[in-house]
Amino acid sequence: MPPGSKHKENSWGNQFVRGVEPAEGDVVLVKKTNSAFQFTCLHRLLRNLSVGRCVITGGSIRGCVNDTVRDGIALGYQMIPVSDATYKPNSPYLKILADRAQIVTTDEALSLLDE
Repeated sequence: MPPGSKHKENSWGNQFVRGVEPAEGDVVLVKKTNSAFQFTCLHRLLRNLSVGRCVITGGSIRGCVNDTVRDGIALGYQMIPVSDATYKPNSPYLKILADRAQIVTTDEALSLLDE
């Protein structure tokens, strides 16, 4: 990343939010591009764990979330963005992804965990 980039590893823009830090034993992938699948072992990890559905939260719906959802779909995953857990919450841009992915709220996403 360019010097001074907010995405540089260990910079202020690349820190875990207090209260949602990874627990001991959690897998942490360092994402170096917009998509979580590019230049990471995420696809291999999910495939080895027999994961078929990914619930997506995170930053920019027009950037990282969009690219990750599209790449995940191309790799055969059911990608489910959470409308109120992305930035900007409930963005109109989600309508573009709705043609490709099931968009859910946080409450709906939590109910998926019970399935």
